[in-house]
Amino acid sequence: MDLPPRVGHTEGFLNDDLILEFLNNSDIDEQFSDDDDDDPMISTYEHPVEVEPLESEADEQEEETNCTAIETPSPGPRTDTTPRRLFWKKKYFQEKPHPVPIDYTNIQNPPSERTPLQYHEDYFDDDFFNLAAEKTNMYSVVKTGKSINTNPQELKKFFGINLLMGCIRYPRLSMYWQKGIQLNLISECMSRDRFLLLRKHLHVVDTVNKPNDADSNALWKVQPVIQKVRDVCLQLPRGNGSYSIDEQMIPFLGRCKLKQYVKNKPRPVGLKNFVLTTSKGLVLDFEVYQGQSTPLVNRELGLGPAVIMRLVSSLPQGSFVYFDRYFTTIPLLQVLSEKGIEGTGTVMKNRIRDIELSQKKMNRGESNEYVRSDEKIVVTEWMDNQKVVMASTCAGKHPELHVRRWSKAEKRHVEVDCPSVVCKYNQCMGGVDICNQQMECYRTWFRTRKWTVKVILHFLDLATVNSWMLYREDALANKRSNREIKDLLKFRMSIAEARLATPARKRRTEDDGNRGIEEVENGMPEPPKKIYTPSPIPGVDKRYDGYDHWPVVDDIHSSRICRLESCCKRTKLRCEKCDVYLCLSKDKCCFKLFHVKPRS
Repeated sequence: MDLPPRVGHTEGFLNDDLILEFLNNSDIDEQFSDDDDDDPMISTYEHPVEVEPLESEADEQEEETNCTAIETPSPGPRTDTTPRRLFWKKKYFQEKPHPVPIDYTNIQNPPSERTPLQYHEDYFDDDFFNLAAEKTNMYSVVKTGKSINTNPQELKKFFGINLLMGCIRYPRLSMYWQKGIQLNLISECMSRDRFLLLRKHLHVVDTVNKPNDADSNALWKVQPVIQKVRDVCLQLPRGNGSYSIDEQMIPFLGRCKLKQYVKNKPRPVGLKNFVLTTSKGLVLDFEVYQGQSTPLVNRELGLGPAVIMRLVSSLPQGSFVYFDRYFTTIPLLQVLSEKGIEGTGTVMKNRIRDIELSQKKMNRGESNEYVRSDEKIVVTEWMDNQKVVMASTCAGKHPELHVRRWSKAEKRHVEVDCPSVVCKYNQCMGGVDICNQQMECYRTWFRTRKWTVKVILHFLDLATVNSWMLYREDALANKRSNREIKDLLKFRMSIAEARLATPARKRRTEDDGNRGIEEVENGMPEPPKKIYTPSPIPGVDKRYDGYDHWPVVDDIHSSRICRLESCCKRTKLRCEKCDVYLCLSKDKCCFKLFHVKPRS
């Protein structure tokens, strides 16, 4: 084609006549766009030329600004490789079907119900106590030059004392051993100085020969405990259910480089732990925050989304995950949707700047929903006491439900319209809060300067709550009544009692059996009480453990009623360990029947 004469350097701009002449003489196809690098027009000019925008382009921009649908700009005509233009507009969003809660009464083959200690031993088994005893002795040698000579049996009692201290709280630690008000279960099991010595030297790793990842892993001193508890949590069954992700605090006020301050938390200072739970509060996975060294893979979307992607990696497709505004972003919901996981969470307004939310004053109960053009993500705004903004891939405004709210003007409760996504969020988001609430009821409370001890005891409490929730599920599946199911206090006390009853040595053999009998014969019997009060029936772990259940005959004036459930005779023979009176005669042996576990 014939090009017009080149513009002189002194003019600087093309005039209208030259532009029209250039356009009329042009024979370039319409398929070329401004983005093509091989355009022959560009190679002809030696200097860039500034062209003023046409009036039609300005009008087009004005129309786009006034349009109700907000578009994501995409320059040039669309081709096969151009990404689809996404925009938001007010329209109806079809809610996806949500999972139905499990009905434990209809389980065909329920799992067998176990004792509280057996549930707890899934997290803290004999291998853990063997490791802790070995490393504690090694640490005491490094620090003091001599070993404290602890063993796994003694550490089991140490952990049992900590569990019991969470249930029965004294203002000061020394009061558990103070004469006159001491707690006999603790004072008779271990002395105060021995307890403090074990707490001072408690370790689970070799501090001399550090592991290879000690520089990158700030939690290497407690990593065996974290890994042990996490491995058991990862083995718990997962289905297409509802899950929640939130922050959990490991309270600690001492010196630690991992210490965080999280505003509006009941315990705002401590180590931060990101937790994945079911909607009922059962912990399935967690990750303790270590700053930049936290093992997170996808950090491109930010810290919050990276935590979500790390924790949902063990969930199956079709799961529904709920989280708060600390984690929620639109790109995160897009990635979760591509992985087959539905996400819902409150969202900050500065993270959805492409959406023009309602600027007018909204009345209580009013709501709007904005659906993306691909209909994969919906943003819902709802006016309660304040405006609530939520983003989701599975639920929007419809179907609207009703909730009760207090009206200051009418001074009574009124029915307020509520979007479906808000109701779903309130039902399923509180899993981590339930776990925290249960842990706070009977948390091991005493103060210490060692952050490692605080972390170990925190996961001891977490394992106890998780064990209790698994016990409740199995009890409901076996159609136990609410009266037969132990609450958390009784469950924790049963574990503490079983730990405190741990024998100081291994099972006695035939060789040293006679020595044990001599010790019993030479022992001094306790003086009888003036007013007899029957001792409570021991827990199943202590009753059926098969250790040191020696019969003794008390020198008492009147016989006691046998404590076996099916016997009402009187006897003076007592089990020294269980502290209950049992018959032992030629005709009937209640002593044996009491200590042998019946077959189910």
